[in-house]
Amino acid sequence: MNYPFVSCLEPQRIKNKYTGEEMVVACKHCVACEQLRNFKYSNLCDFESLTAKKTVFLTLTFDDKFVPQFRFYKVGDDEYIMRDADTGEYLGRTLMTPQLMNEYQKRVNYRINYKGRFPYLSKRELQLFMKRLRKYLDKYEGQKIRFFATGEYGPLSFRPHFHILLFVDDPSLFLPSVHTLGEYPYPYWSKYQKAHCGKGTLLSKLEYYIRESWPFGGIDAQSVEQGSCSSYVAGYVNSSVPLPSCLKVDAVKSFSQHSRFLGRKIFGTELIPLLKLKFTEFVQRSFFCRGRYDNFRTPSEMLHSVYPQCKGFALLSHEQRFRVYTIWSRLRYYFNSDKKADVARSLVTSFYSWLDTGILRVPERVREDFLLIYTELSQNLNYKRIDRFDYDKFRHDDDLNNQLFQCVYSILLCSSVFEHNAKLWKSYLCSLSLMWCDFDRNELFLRKVERFWKNYEYLNLVDWYRKQEIYFDKSYSRKSDFLDGKERLSGDIKYFYNNVPYDVEQFKKRTFAYKAYSANVRFMARQRMKHKEQNDKNMIFETNI
Repeated sequence: MNYPFVSCLEPQRIKNKYTGEEMVVACKHCVACEQLRNFKYSNLCDFESLTAKKTVFLTLTFDDKFVPQFRFYKVGDDEYIMRDADTGEYLGRTLMTPQLMNEYQKRVNYRINYKGRFPYLSKRELQLFMKRLRKYLDKYEGQKIRFFATGEYGPLSFRPHFHILLFVDDPSLFLPSVHTLGEYPYPYWSKYQKAHCGKGTLLSKLEYYIRESWPFGGIDAQSVEQGSCSSYVAGYVNSSVPLPSCLKVDAVKSFSQHSRFLGRKIFGTELIPLLKLKFTEFVQRSFFCRGRYDNFRTPSEMLHSVYPQCKGFALLSHEQRFRVYTIWSRLRYYFNSDKKADVARSLVTSFYSWLDTGILRVPERVREDFLLIYTELSQNLNYKRIDRFDYDKFRHDDDLNNQLFQCVYSILLCSSVFEHNAKLWKSYLCSLSLMWCDFDRNELFLRKVERFWKNYEYLNLVDWYRKQEIYFDKSYSRKSDFLDGKERLSGDIKYFYNNVPYDVEQFKKRTFAYKAYSANVRFMARQRMKHKEQNDKNMIFETNI
């Protein structure tokens, strides 16, 4: 059904740090948010596969002697800390009752006795695998590869493993190599290879590089048809499956990773053709995918890479925006460096002396830029006035230092993207007239950026109202055993415009919209879940302490 508010089961109220206004946002952790993330990645993987020559679905498992393991150390009643069994690295803290701990130990040791150790997922292992694979491909084939990967736990004994979609642009990687399957231990063969292949079976170049990059366990690979990745992703990007609380700790929980700008190529990679598109053509595209034509919104990451939006964009005047968008060229010249990280570090160092000696000591040509960056920083800290800034505390606080560096770097990054795009756009316009164009390229492009985001805001507002209209129209027409349409509407109408304060918890308890949406989301999550029978048995671990 169409949900007229925030698509989330646990919506949160937060304050806009720029305006001070309250807004309702998604929590990013509930079943509904996970399903939205699932849908997003399914589409992006399909888009990526449509532009790749071949797509391979890969499963990597660990041999018993290589699987990462941790130990529990009891620190209180039902409270444990988790440390890596080999390095002693701290992984996290968890709560587990004796009953749940005994059940967890029983499941983990179902096939092999780990002797007080417990297997866990390590992002580092996946990152190192991709690093080795890319090194082989670059060294021997001169090729690059893109990927989408997830790490998850098996439902029976919670054994960690990885699922990876590899998007390959060079079909020659599937040609036979000079290496055979017999060069690798029999337990590391896939089920198909154990049943149909022998030691003399030649490996493809890609499988050879994969096996050289993963000597830690089994490998299973299969081809995927173009535009059919969603069925693979849907089953694996789902962290709502029941797991023991210790496996939900940040350092060891299920995760997903992917190449930058996943699925972007299908929308276009050349900047000028994208800038030439009309607003509606750029924001919404139609592609043949999964056997039919569908309309898809352009990913927000791509929108911002073409039309960068600075922090506090909505509240700034045209003149203030111009100052923010052109700050990179001024600071690059002042600090004599073309590297944004170096300029950001130099500016952070200068902050110390400027804050200590006073605003009048800031060089005049960068004084406005200093105040601009300080204003942005003050949105995240409690220092609203420079004369109240605790210089000594700031100087020796690593968290504040990192916060300042990230703030400065993000501003410089946005500005550099803007200036680069503005330069290309002006060159294109000048080439059309076959003469030098006498205008400020940054001013011209800024007006184009402002028009784009104004139209985009209007489009989102129209879509929001349409969803409201569809929902309330259906509320009038539908009947139920306990509530007629008008009674449903009367309970939800006060949340329609979202222009008066209301209690989110009361909204969840009283509105038909939330109850219907919650039931629908949980049903869909159940339908998409793999290993339903075994996961039902694991519901014991969902018990609250």
